[in-house]
Amino acid sequence: MAKILGLDLGTNSIGWAVVDDDKKQILGTGIRIFPEGVVAKTIGTGDREVSKNAARRESRQSRRGFYRHRLRRIKLLETLIEFKMCPLTVEELRKWKKYDKTKGQAGKTFPSSPEFNSWLKLNPYELRAKALNKDINLFELGRIFYHLIQRRGFLSNRKGNEDGKIYSGKDNMIGIDETNKQIKDKTLGAYLNSVIPKENEPYKNITDENGKELRARGRYTLRDMYVDEFEKIWQRQAEKLGLTSILKEVKKESIISGSIYNKRNKHRIEKLQEKKGKENIKIEGNKLTIIEHIPLKKYLAGEIYYDEKGNIKHKSQESVLFYQRPLRSQKGLLAKCSFEGRKFYDKKNERWRTVGPTPCPVSHPEFEEFRALQFINNIEYGAKKRLDEHQRQMIYDLFNKKDAGFDFKLLPKELKLTYETFNFADDFKVTGNYTNSKLSKLFKTEIWEENKEQIWHCFYFFNDNDKLIEKLKKDFELSEKDEDKISKIKLKDGYANVSLKAIRNITPFLQKGYTLSDAVLLGGVRNAFKTTDAENKPYDRWGNFKNEHEKIEKDIISINKDKKNKEGDAIKRIKEYLHENCGFEKDDKNFKKLYHHSQEIEQKKIQDKLDKIENLRNPIVQQGLNELRRVVNALIDEHKRFDKIKVELGRNLKMGKKQRQETEFKIRDNNKKNEEAREKLSEYGLAHSRENIQKYLLWKEIEDRSGTAKCPYTGKTINISDLLGKENKFQIEHIFPRSTSLDDSFGNKTL
Repeated sequence: MAKILGLDLGTNSIGWAVVDDDKKQILGTGIRIFPEGVVAKTIGTGDREVSKNAARRESRQSRRGFYRHRLRRIKLLETLIEFKMCPLTVEELRKWKKYDKTKGQAGKTFPSSPEFNSWLKLNPYELRAKALNKDINLFELGRIFYHLIQRRGFLSNRKGNEDGKIYSGKDNMIGIDETNKQIKDKTLGAYLNSVIPKENEPYKNITDENGKELRARGRYTLRDMYVDEFEKIWQRQAEKLGLTSILKEVKKESIISGSIYNKRNKHRIEKLQEKKGKENIKIEGNKLTIIEHIPLKKYLAGEIYYDEKGNIKHKSQESVLFYQRPLRSQKGLLAKCSFEGRKFYDKKNERWRTVGPTPCPVSHPEFEEFRALQFINNIEYGAKKRLDEHQRQMIYDLFNKKDAGFDFKLLPKELKLTYETFNFADDFKVTGNYTNSKLSKLFKTEIWEENKEQIWHCFYFFNDNDKLIEKLKKDFELSEKDEDKISKIKLKDGYANVSLKAIRNITPFLQKGYTLSDAVLLGGVRNAFKTTDAENKPYDRWGNFKNEHEKIEKDIISINKDKKNKEGDAIKRIKEYLHENCGFEKDDKNFKKLYHHSQEIEQKKIQDKLDKIENLRNPIVQQGLNELRRVVNALIDEHKRFDKIKVELGRNLKMGKKQRQETEFKIRDNNKKNEEAREKLSEYGLAHSRENIQKYLLWKEIEDRSGTAKCPYTGKTINISDLLGKENKFQIEHIFPRSTSLDDSFGNKTL
């Protein structure tokens, strides 16, 4: 061995050294310092660090928000102009909607005619209160609608965190709960009109019974408040203004992929013509236009109704006032299953890609079973005894009763083995099965066991409580007494690192008591038996070996645990065993379905230099690896080749954002304690040495924990004057002798 490259990776530096091992000579050393991949924020702004792209991303989100808000107002104004509810012309609105250089237009300009300005100056709060019990004209109703689209409240759904600050309030913002109390039997607009200063009247500070100032602004509101107010105003005004019978023509355009004469598109067009009417379907080239005539109320606000309890219910259906665009799914950013993922080289883009099933959500009942069983199968007690089948079932039933984490000490109690020693500490936190615990209580046992995945699917994908309850009552016999519990159930967010397909292959072996490593191996073997027949239909060969399942399992485990195996030998021997005993071909394509850490998944070409780093979505690691690539490639140019590369990672580089923040808080807390120690040492005229600082910190720690600082060996009280005084009565002592423990840390010291 000749040249060795040593690398020390930190968050903002890379140290390197090149050594000739044969000649025992250092050929070169150096350090590369670079800016960290994140930007520190000032204290008091929440997160202590943000990505360098955060400001750009926030600006882009703001632009998109303003753009969509502007489109909504334009769409509403077009409707108001059409039905004479706004003193604005189509030409004036066009100047704001579109920018036309050919007509000498300087840019998009907001309408500013005297009539429109006067319309905007109408007090919307007064109109919203007046519209509930007095007649108003079309212009005034249009002004109300324009105000509703500007302030339309927060759209809550069952997956949202309804216990957050938006309900209780934060800083100077009034929460939704307090607003609901203040509104009582009024609409939101009528209440806000009662607390705003009146025009042409002296200012008067309006307060509640506790003397707290009531304000129209600076409060959180819900979308349902505005929907309820719209419904009451429409019921009072629409018929008198002749709006109930008006139909709005809506055109929906789409592009037809492929020829309009092919079988699929022809059938689609015929179905649309049958459903909507031939006169309402227009085709120009590959552009399909569907014309619909929708009642004006539905076009403006969607479908509004009240349930049996009198609560407002709303279906927006892309309405102008209240439609909320759903969030884009970010599921495409997830990594593929660690067992089912397959890598291939994309020649067009010259990079490796991974395909396969995505990871399973952690809230899935089958993943909870998978997670619980792998933990249960690792439990040992006494002389490395494992739990039997009955004991494992007892513990699994306990997991299904717990909807939160619990201490391990509950498990020995459940097994009545409190006198035994287990391989987990009593305070070890165990994760309960939240989904199984919460959902199984709502249904009959046989219904839950037969339909647990479908029930979970409903909770996972439904955003509306009422639709969810309706579905559960119809298909799974949900009782009325349990309806109120539905809104309180919030499934856990996040994804596992394995897919549902892999879980279903592995779990049967976990149920037999195998540890995770053995169950994964057997699950892969079981997966390899799944193939297709001559007609390309799914076919499972596992059934052909029905009487040999137990023998195959034992043989596979025996091969894997053979101590004579070298690296990669186990998977080769398993392939040979399946070829000789189970009818597999020598190089069977189904061998790719095996699950094993030593199985070769990809064959990369050996390159002269490090290639581009893929996007890791971790700014600190990404920055560090990009700089590492530059350093290593430059050293390769200078030293040609290396026989070995040794890398040491800094702790911060491996930490996540939360861990780095916790570390930073600890450092800041320790700095405060050290500063306090220096001030105390200055009072006694002592040097700010490491030993003196540690003396005071140890004294402070003992005092904080026990109330009075005492010597642990003699029980004598340690006064601060004796500790830091001239007599120097107390010294630092190593709990475990330093000569034998080699431990000089703060945790191994006392006074």
